[in-house]
Amino acid sequence: MATTNIVDKADRITTIDQEVRQSTRTQQHNFRSQMTDLPVVRLEVGLPIYRIKNGRTSVEQRLYITDHDCDEGFFEGTEEDSSVQEAQFSILRKLAKDPKAPIYDELAHVAVQTEPLLLTSYGTVLNGNRRLAAMRELFNEDPDKYSSYSHVDAAILPKSAAEKDLELMEAELQLAPETRLAYGWIERRLKLRHQVRELRIDRGRIKASYRFKRDQDINIELSQLDLAEEYLSEFLNEPRAYEKVTNSAQLFRDLEKSLRGCKPDESESRRKLGFLLAKEAQNLGNRVYGFKSIFGKDFAKFAQKFAKRQGLALTKVDQATPETNDPEDPLGGLSGGSLSSGGLNYSEIVDTLSNPSATRELGDVVVEIAEQIRIEERDQSSGEAALKCAERVNSLLQEIDISKADASTFPGIVAQLATVIARAQSLKREVQNITNRSAEKTQ
Repeated sequence: MATTNIVDKADRITTIDQEVRQSTRTQQHNFRSQMTDLPVVRLEVGLPIYRIKNGRTSVEQRLYITDHDCDEGFFEGTEEDSSVQEAQFSILRKLAKDPKAPIYDELAHVAVQTEPLLLTSYGTVLNGNRRLAAMRELFNEDPDKYSSYSHVDAAILPKSAAEKDLELMEAELQLAPETRLAYGWIERRLKLRHQVRELRIDRGRIKASYRFKRDQDINIELSQLDLAEEYLSEFLNEPRAYEKVTNSAQLFRDLEKSLRGCKPDESESRRKLGFLLAKEAQNLGNRVYGFKSIFGKDFAKFAQKFAKRQGLALTKVDQATPETNDPEDPLGGLSGGSLSSGGLNYSEIVDTLSNPSATRELGDVVVEIAEQIRIEERDQSSGEAALKCAERVNSLLQEIDISKADASTFPGIVAQLATVIARAQSLKREVQNITNRSAEKTQ
């Protein structure tokens, strides 16, 4: 059944009112923090309209706008627009067939509605949009086999239900942990921001609906969304292309945590480093989450190694008092703070990491340094760090093939080798001195 022929709103209200007055069935729902008996009615399948502000479809709506070259505000107009309803139907039909929760297949199998929809008094579907789309498509494909879908059961909300009530009920119904098809992390935060910043719903009610444990959890999730949008806008130059970060939830959670308490230039360099990893996630695969420490607890180590590799300057600045570590930090000290900064100015690193076109080359450098830090920490814990470094230096020296080097690089090679020799001789004397002192103590 196509959705282009929308029943006029006044006619929908009249029909629903008549059915409510005749209804003998009820279903309980949590309305304004009280369990309320709502009347259940039987309506033609073509009467309800889809809720366009359905949080689960927000990212898919952005894709639809791009794919169909629609105006930016296409889904922000009235729900009564037939073209908007048709577009929403195509999105919901796709979501109904999502393999993670294939409600279409289930309804095709049972061939009967098993749970009432939840509608406003004027016929907008608050809960059950995917189910309605699936039932409509099945009935349209085979009216005889799916004749039961010619009409649908629906619980009707009170006429007093306002937009804020709808938002909170949607969160309660669809964002709860037991949700069959969970919201994506972006969709969840877009919905949350709409409720906090536009509808200005009481934060206590939001906290309860979203199962937040702490008041600050609201701001944390909004900050994660802000970071993702900054990445899309500033780094990719594709604002609101949310589909490009749908698989990067953990990275942006970790990045937001690492930025807390940082000074501006350090925060910016950590942020750009996180953006670089987000952009290169496709090339790095699952390994990308193993590198979170380089913009977290190991950032100072990374910054110094990166600056040295790139020939950048790290200017010393006054160090502030370090933050107190949280023993319950689930990320093991991922938070930044001024202590981990090493009292350095990272402006040149910020400039280097701000070039989106160079992320592939820089990504290789970042990965190499991250692996180096990981190996060093492992060796340090075993007391073999110095030996392992010496072995790596020796291995690298063995790989040098002067016969293939450009003659123009000879002066630089000679200078580097002179530095290596001087450092090696210094380390050798230090080892000999320590060995001699140890021998003297044992005599």
